[in-house]
Amino acid sequence: MKKIVPCLIVLAAVFVLASPLLLCYLYYPIHDLIGLRNTVYSSPLTVDRYAQVTVGAPRATVVDLLGAPLETCTLTNYPVWALRDEGVRRRYGTNAELRIETLSFSRARKAGDYDMVSVWIGPDQKVIQHERCVTD
Repeated sequence: MKKIVPCLIVLAAVFVLASPLLLCYLYYPIHDLIGLRNTVYSSPLTVDRYAQVTVGAPRATVVDLLGAPLETCTLTNYPVWALRDEGVRRRYGTNAELRIETLSFSRARKAGDYDMVSVWIGPDQKVIQHERCVTD
């Protein structure tokens, strides 16, 4: 019994010192799980259907795959240099500013973080970028 007490004290001390690191390591998985549970999706949206959305796909194809968007918004001066796809940047020119439409296929159930599923449509009615991530 006398040997167990010092071991428990050392173990408790190590846990107390390591707990901030443990919390940092576990923060994002817990955060993402909470965000996923706080999300409402468009009815036909699935992981497989979202995987079929590609840059260059027509807007009508996206709506057929993912259903009607829950929200849409238009940006009139989005800088092309901020887009990820090199082919899209070459097509429009890196100094251009585009009018793009954002289609959102998810929203928060309540206030807070959620799984954001968005597709950006360029002026030619084709996908120029798509994104799926838990908001911060």
